[in-house]
Amino acid sequence: MVIVVLLLIVLILLGLNVKASLLITKDLTSEPKQRFLQLLFVWAIPFAGALIVLAIHRPFEKSTGNYPEEREPQDDFWRSTGKQIYDETSSHD
Repeated sequence: MVIVVLLLIVLILLGLNVKASLLITKDLTSEPKQRFLQLLFVWAIPFAGALIVLAIHRPFEKSTGNYPEEREPQDDFWRSTGKQIYDETSSHD
């Protein structure tokens, strides 16, 4: 039973390393030297190396394109303290 569990763990780790290696080799934005060093890192430090590379190469989240409005600095102070720092009816010079 122990041998089966250990074999399963090894297969999972090998699967992570293979997946990370495939992501590295398909990455055309990296230089060949960088890809080589990433592959070396993945296989020299099997579990941690694969997890780090997989986290780095995760797909980007698409932006919604909606950005918050620009706020006046006074708005932030008012929202955080509940106090206004000027009277909105008076003129500001």
